[in-house]
Amino acid sequence: MTNKLACIVLTKDEEKNIGTCLANLKWVDELFIVDSGSTDTTLQIAERYDANIFINRMNPFIISEQRNWAIHNCPIRSEWILFIDADEIITDSLKKEILFKIDNNENKLAFRLCFKFIFMGKWLKHTVQFPSWHDRLLKKGFIYFTGGVWEHFDCEDDKIGYINEPYLHYGFNNGISGWIDKHNRYSTANAQRIFEYKKQKINWRILFKNALNNRNRKRELEKILSRMPILFPFVTFFYLYFIKRGFWEGLAGFVYSLMLSANNFFMWLKVRELEDR
Repeated sequence: MTNKLACIVLTKDEEKNIGTCLANLKWVDELFIVDSGSTDTTLQIAERYDANIFINRMNPFIISEQRNWAIHNCPIRSEWILFIDADEIITDSLKKEILFKIDNNENKLAFRLCFKFIFMGKWLKHTVQFPSWHDRLLKKGFIYFTGGVWEHFDCEDDKIGYINEPYLHYGFNNGISGWIDKHNRYSTANAQRIFEYKKQKINWRILFKNALNNRNRKRELEKILSRMPILFPFVTFFYLYFIKRGFWEGLAGFVYSLMLSANNFFMWLKVRELEDR
């Protein structure tokens, strides 16, 4: 009998998170860890959950390529593949919806998932947009990833469905330093993207198009801001804290808005470096 669902967890030094993550994945048919070279006890903990462990050290780490490597190199027998990060937790309600969707997929080849972002013990529903969609569940042999740091499926939107029940994302379980390290990589990738956007025309029609997946609209907004990247940190704070009503979420909303603004300030400095070359 063909297995229904495999789950792949990408890891590197996730000993604080991996146990809780895997404890909530006992229901999947196959469980794989693809590690980037952990030096802590991540892999020893994963072994306790009978995970199949593979190691692929990638420098620089590009998440879309690591996900594709996992699809090609893990001996997956299941029809569907779910990608979850170590600092994320699948709830019972989400489990039920995933299983329902893959049994009644309406000719979809992949699904986007949303998440609840937990910071300082609070769900940041406003400061971190909810729902925000991530490409995570795909049918083996039909779909792969593209996009580098900001990975997404390599297929048309009409082949992609949506799963409404969210997973829980604990982005600060590895501490502020871990968050800064990760977002330093993001700001470098974003700086390169913004630098390239300055050379591209703005599609104004997309800005006013109402779509469930707002990736295209975000791209056009970034093209506008690429003409004046110094505004990025100020626009970020104003948008998150006032427009998105982060102030409703107390200290957590204020701190997180400030952190993302600071991250975009460093992105602006990196854009300046690219311009000066």
